[in-house]
Amino acid sequence: MSTTATAMPPSALERLASLRPDGTPQNTNDNRPRWLVQTGLAVLRVDTDAVAGRFLTRGEITPCTGYPCYDRKESIPQEMRIPGSERTNRTGTEMLYMRYAGPEAERLLNELEQQNPEGLTEITALLGWEPAEVAALRLNDVIYPQGLARLPEQHDDLLAHYKQIREGIAQGGTPPCFTTPAQKDEFGRNRGLYLQIIDTLIGATERVRGLHLAHLEFTHQCMRLQPSDPSGYYKRGYDEKDQELLVRTGKPRIDNAQDMTAKALNTLADGAAKGGNAELLQLIAEQQAVNRALLEEIKALKTEKGEPKPAPQPQGQKPQGSK
Repeated sequence: MSTTATAMPPSALERLASLRPDGTPQNTNDNRPRWLVQTGLAVLRVDTDAVAGRFLTRGEITPCTGYPCYDRKESIPQEMRIPGSERTNRTGTEMLYMRYAGPEAERLLNELEQQNPEGLTEITALLGWEPAEVAALRLNDVIYPQGLARLPEQHDDLLAHYKQIREGIAQGGTPPCFTTPAQKDEFGRNRGLYLQIIDTLIGATERVRGLHLAHLEFTHQCMRLQPSDPSGYYKRGYDEKDQELLVRTGKPRIDNAQDMTAKALNTLADGAAKGGNAELLQLIAEQQAVNRALLEEIKALKTEKGEPKPAPQPQGQKPQGSK
């Protein structure tokens, strides 16, 4: 009796050895701390213990560090096994090994960010800095003197804040959190580093603003579809993320008339699914399409020619609508 070997899925270590986007192999032994930031969502959750708590709060520069985890014993090179960590379960024997910071950061920044872009960015100026060294820089005190809990809500306001802090540092100012001569001297020696970090924050915020605007534009397109649209992209209304992005971008909600019509369509669609309201649903849908087309024409006219002016009147008469 012959048997065919079943292909096993790649081990965790083999998965870590994936290629970079440029095709060069990763250094899976790179355990230098990496420093990440996101300035979009209040909380961005990730799927790795390399980030403490598995989340990044908005604006906070967060370390990505190595951590131990289990894998099949035979999949771990001898030199990487952590002695005394063996455990046996139904699938065999497992041992602990170190999951390094470098490959985990690369996976977050490349693979996951490409699948679901949220503006996650690396502070490359801090590559390899240990947490205690970064803590000594007092970045939160320098960049957010009012505290992280009081960040400006909108992207444009946060950008203005970063640029104001940067200008003060570039012009030779010293943040008030440094009071002693030694602290001021140390800050002066690292002035260029602080400017690099703030420049990265500015770039990250500009990028995530674009991502959020594009997300909302797509949401609005989906909300304007009919419930029966064959694309399947119809959306009943704003979800929790949309609500936050409306705040971040300052982008207005779609106008109340369309919002009310969309809600009416939802109600009627439920009735139509049960065999009623079909004709009325079609009538309202057609009227909504006409209203949208008219609104777009008005917007285009305003963009090209400015606000409409009163029509020419016969000499000696007042413009229509005036008193």
